[in-house]
Amino acid sequence: MIYFSDLPVSVLWVSQSNGVVAIALGFALSITNWRNFRRGEEQKERIQAQQAILERMAYQDPPSQGCPTGGFWIRSSRRN
Repeated sequence: MIYFSDLPVSVLWVSQSNGVVAIALGFALSITNWRNFRRGEEQKERIQAQQAILERMAYQDPPSQGCPTGGFWIRSSRRN
């Protein structure tokens, strides 16, 4: 059995510093992973909002206060 008191101080210092470095790297990687995940979720939300706006613009004319556009009539005629 090896006791810590039997080891030289330099070995203990190296082991502790390696442990701190491993913890710091793990923490940095987890933060990076979380930021990438969050960025992807924000992009999905932004894309969905933009798609909804584009769809409204395709079927309703904003300057004429919501009158149907050609896309609306084409879509309506295809349904029938």
